[in-house]
Amino acid sequence: MWSTNERKQDQGDDNSTQRPVKGLLEKRSKGRPLKRWADDIKELAGKDWLILSQNRDKWKELEEAFTRKGTLVHTNEAYKILVVLPVKVPSQNILCNGYVDNLLRAGHEVTYITPFPRKELPPKFRQIVFDYPDNLMPGNILTIEKILNKSIDVMDMSLIISPFLDGVVHCLRDKNVQNLINDPNESFDAVIIEWLMLHVISGFAAVFQAPLIWSNPAEASWLPLSVVDEVPNPAYAPDILADYFHPYTFWQRAKQLLKQISMPVILYYFNSKTEHHYEEVFVAAGKKKGIALPSMAEVNYNASFMFSNSHVSLGEPIRLPQNFIPIAGYHIDQKPKPLPEDLQKIMDNAKHGVIYFSMGSNIQSRFIPEKMKREFLDMFSKFKQTVLWKFEDVLPDLPSNVHIIKWAPQHSILGE
Repeated sequence: MWSTNERKQDQGDDNSTQRPVKGLLEKRSKGRPLKRWADDIKELAGKDWLILSQNRDKWKELEEAFTRKGTLVHTNEAYKILVVLPVKVPSQNILCNGYVDNLLRAGHEVTYITPFPRKELPPKFRQIVFDYPDNLMPGNILTIEKILNKSIDVMDMSLIISPFLDGVVHCLRDKNVQNLINDPNESFDAVIIEWLMLHVISGFAAVFQAPLIWSNPAEASWLPLSVVDEVPNPAYAPDILADYFHPYTFWQRAKQLLKQISMPVILYYFNSKTEHHYEEVFVAAGKKKGIALPSMAEVNYNASFMFSNSHVSLGEPIRLPQNFIPIAGYHIDQKPKPLPEDLQKIMDNAKHGVIYFSMGSNIQSRFIPEKMKREFLDMFSKFKQTVLWKFEDVLPDLPSNVHIIKWAPQHSILGE
């Protein structure tokens, strides 16, 4: 990471009034680094550290020694991190909160741009809250009723991107967000942004002259990989919306190729509509600070790396570059919070176990057609298990083994 002082040095000539962005586009000097990560291990384990790594007990001792060494040497290396969630999607808020909580536990200062305000504000945490209209929430657009009657096509990526675009623009125009962007005293050491296929939000990293870290909320696939690496071979790389699995047939591979050709065209259309927002919001703020920002595309494709809510053991086999880092499960609390008293009582009295049923945050159960609701209840009534159904409304005439909860502490329920 580049230090704050280094980022603030003036790189222009005597007649220039603007400084080019450092950190985003600069290249390191030629030659090998002065010290590599393996050199630190050799200091503790010796030159035969690769052989020692095969001995689990010995390697565990070395891990503890290495951690103690790092703790003693690097006790003052805390950073200022900006985490950005520009849309109101509850599931993605959970993922972003995972970054916030883990960074705070590590001693860093965290600023979180979010439409989900926290009631309790821990030390070293600041939230920049912006209002978000309910009509822009994907859950109110992609309803299960519209999916079932086929009035919308869930495979249509433009249908998914469109509400994201409106939400991002709404975020950028918010007064609280504008104040942060235009504050000349604000600085960050890194910016973590939820990847939404829209280039304009990468401007947060550019305007603060900080390394950009994308956060991929789903499994590794060709589209997010194309942001930090070359586009993988369509014969092997999965598509996030594909309804087929390896090994692909000839026509499935052809379909994958067609998607890799058509999707960039769709994204180009949507991203071209945000160019003027990048200029009006970020470039204008940069000029006030005396900073010359790169183009929107340059910033978008020059991320330091991408975190991904995925793991190689759970998804499709695919080649991953070193700057694509799977961290599945990072958002899950190691110690789940206690359940509310009423839920704990239900769990304790469930002699045959509990079935937890949820459609997630985007597809809400209250939009299920009435006939299908009754069919679900009829099916649940035949189970000997207790059923917890996350349902956003009142549902009458429930079977004795079915309980409706409007909000569910999912981690605590599953960890019970």
